[in-house]
Amino acid sequence: MYKIYVKILCQHSRYIQKFLLVMKLAAIILIATFMQVSAATFGQQLTLNQKKVTIDEVFRQIRKQTGYDVLLIGSKINTENTIDAKFNQAPLKEVLDNILSGKELSYTIDDKTIVIREKEPTIFDKIKSILSQITVTGKITDEKNQPLPGATVQVKGKSNVTIADKDGVFNLSNIDENAVLIISVVGYEKVEIPVNGKTTINISLKAKVSALDEVVVGGNVVPITRRADINATDVITSQQLENSPVQKLDQIFQGLVPGVASPDRGSVSTFNGIGLSIRGSNGIASPTPIKVYIDGIELAAGSTFLENFDKSLIDHIEITRGPSASTLYGSGASSGIIQIFTKKGVDINQLNLQVSGGTIESKYIKGPVFQQVHNISYEGGKKDAFTFNIGGNYSTYGNYIPDADEKDRSIFASAKSVGGPVQIGFTLNYSNVDNGVGTNPILSDNIYPAAVRNIDKVRYTTNDRLLGTDLNFKFAKWWQNTIVLGQDYQEWISKSTLPTVTKTYNYYDYQYNTSSIRYNNAINILPDSSAFKFNIISGLEYKYLLLNTVTATGTSAPIDGSGTYSSVGINRQPQKSTGYFIQLAPSYKNVLFFNAAVRFENNSLFGNNYGTAVSPRIGVTGNFHIGNDLTLKPRITYGKGTTPPQLYYKTGSIGATSVILPNPDIRPQYQQGFDYGLDGFLLNNRLRFNITYYNQKAKDLFVEPSLGKDTLGRALYQYTNLQSAINTGYETELTYHTQHLNFTGTFSIINSKVGDLGANYTGTYVTGQQLVGTTNRTAGLNINYSFFKLFKGDAGGAIAMNLSYMNGVYTYDYLGYYKYAFGHDGDPRGSNLNNYLTTYQPVTKLQLSMNYRLNQKLSCFFQANNLTNSNRPEYQNITPLKGRTMLFGIRSALNFKQQ
Repeated sequence: MYKIYVKILCQHSRYIQKFLLVMKLAAIILIATFMQVSAATFGQQLTLNQKKVTIDEVFRQIRKQTGYDVLLIGSKINTENTIDAKFNQAPLKEVLDNILSGKELSYTIDDKTIVIREKEPTIFDKIKSILSQITVTGKITDEKNQPLPGATVQVKGKSNVTIADKDGVFNLSNIDENAVLIISVVGYEKVEIPVNGKTTINISLKAKVSALDEVVVGGNVVPITRRADINATDVITSQQLENSPVQKLDQIFQGLVPGVASPDRGSVSTFNGIGLSIRGSNGIASPTPIKVYIDGIELAAGSTFLENFDKSLIDHIEITRGPSASTLYGSGASSGIIQIFTKKGVDINQLNLQVSGGTIESKYIKGPVFQQVHNISYEGGKKDAFTFNIGGNYSTYGNYIPDADEKDRSIFASAKSVGGPVQIGFTLNYSNVDNGVGTNPILSDNIYPAAVRNIDKVRYTTNDRLLGTDLNFKFAKWWQNTIVLGQDYQEWISKSTLPTVTKTYNYYDYQYNTSSIRYNNAINILPDSSAFKFNIISGLEYKYLLLNTVTATGTSAPIDGSGTYSSVGINRQPQKSTGYFIQLAPSYKNVLFFNAAVRFENNSLFGNNYGTAVSPRIGVTGNFHIGNDLTLKPRITYGKGTTPPQLYYKTGSIGATSVILPNPDIRPQYQQGFDYGLDGFLLNNRLRFNITYYNQKAKDLFVEPSLGKDTLGRALYQYTNLQSAINTGYETELTYHTQHLNFTGTFSIINSKVGDLGANYTGTYVTGQQLVGTTNRTAGLNINYSFFKLFKGDAGGAIAMNLSYMNGVYTYDYLGYYKYAFGHDGDPRGSNLNNYLTTYQPVTKLQLSMNYRLNQKLSCFFQANNLTNSNRPEYQNITPLKGRTMLFGIRSALNFKQQ
């Protein structure tokens, strides 16, 4: 048998050799064929050099340059993603590997088609996925805790999807514990929620609000949407206030609000808020205080002491520019108004804490000095029932000039109660600022004689006590009523030692006390379903303001105000004001809005023969959609507002060196004019702009011409109405925002000049001269960028930059005047202060703020103001200003709500 096998094998060996030869040749041919195909495939080359090119564009170039088609299978690739393409005759394989790097995708090439599909998971991946799957349930509600039935809940990147039931409850089974849920419903903002292993997730969605549907009060006593607002109104949010490194509230507006100028008057100056102006000045000598409301309660001294208000308790601020607000808010609002709305708490029990410290740099002392700013508040309650917010502030600022110091203290409380058609609000605020000015280094080093240097000591104390309540109730759905009761007491005390050879002690105490009651109601005559709507707003107001002034001068009294004074003066200036208004506001299809209103007001400080002041306003605006993505909102408004004279303008006053003669017939001054505006909204409301041109004229301005001297050698003056002022200008604002970037730019041209002087004028002003205390250009650039997380969880950060520009204030060269007065030079301008009017150099300031949230409970921040360390004078060149300031701190929000 063996032999047979051997024989057979031996006989067929030649056939086996031939078979093996054929196999080798076949293998060689196949390999050659594959190599040829591979060379044909991967030998294809692509050339593309372009930054931020979409993957879709890369695929188009592949088709164009190689002739290969691309087929996508699956949903894990987004062709709108961008890459930086740097391919120079790169093989097709290299291009595909680059595009798909880091993605759960693979590719194959079939003939001339590139097929890209999702990678098949391994057995290990499948087992891991099964073990990590969980079931997630939850409830979807709106901001009022009402269920949102029909809301869609989908697992991101998967086909798992469910719909919330009639109670807003959803259930999703077999999803990965690290999945991300996408929740969406018509009319609400879509959100993405990481599961993070949680089996119960409750979500509250915010309603989508377009820019035109944002609610403002502005120059109206009731909230309205922006689409219906005829006024030029800006809003500063609590987030902007928090990011601002400026601690003094009167300085917040610089660069943020067009048409508003707020030069830094320095801590050693008095009545800092008087320097705040809107659209120039409606007074001949200097800007008058702006009318300010806190939760509808009028501040007794307006913006005079606005810097003392704690910004941490503010929810938002609204600034209405121009005289049209006077129709609803009364005399004193002819330049515009500022409305501050405080935080009323949220429906959680939460303790908010800020602890911070930093430095103040100064050219007047060596080395930086310490500052600290601390806030604490507790908010809680139940939404749509009762919420509250209570807290306080403690801040100190070191001696950036010799012997100076400052302490700020405040406490506040606010609450809101809602029950059916009735809503009650409550506001309480107390603040105290104790400011030791010390020695003015500018005057001591350059002006005062050696015998009296370093003895000028001043200490200011400011107190503010505000208490108010508001009641909102509806007799019917179409009839809303509001009553606001308020009382505000503001006091400014100055104790000073003047630099004279024989020391002179001065004591001043200014007390502003106002009580007011305001009632208004809004009636919607036509039903909501009607294309035409007709709203009527009417109201009345009574206000009593008492200004007490106590002055004392002596040579033997210490600085604390005790002791014996050689002269003491007490001046009481009561003011009673009664006003009532009515406004008609018809509209058509929520597109065209018309507004006509008139106010009648009587004030005890109006001249004896003046009678009733009438303040009308009329305006129209519309919302016009152009194409799919542009809405234009033109607006035209005319308004008129009055400003009453001071009591001593009517009654006169007698001083040691001057006498003001009485003028019982002095009239109030008033300002009237037009606003022409255009607002635009595009790119799905990401881009907004507004342009406003205004032309206003102030008449019957208060002036104080000299009437010579009396028999005792005292200078005689008498206030009267003679002059007019013209305020014209342009205000522009551009805002752009994306998911991570917010950009705002403002630019304003302000022309505030002397108008007709009248035939009887004998003073030094001339027609066309810029009004004292005003500037003619302001600008601002504000950029806020939210950067990506550096850590897991809720971590995230933001950086904000603010650049403000003010083109010099037209005011007095006090330094030159003081030099002449103290005999340092023979200045040809002489002893008349009006000869020292000049324009200060432009001032640019840079601010920086950085905030990083470590988690929902803790964040840290850094803020820097005046980064360029500018010491250029802004309002008075004898006032030392702070240099660069820096603040470092942490904020904590501890939630005590029971889970």
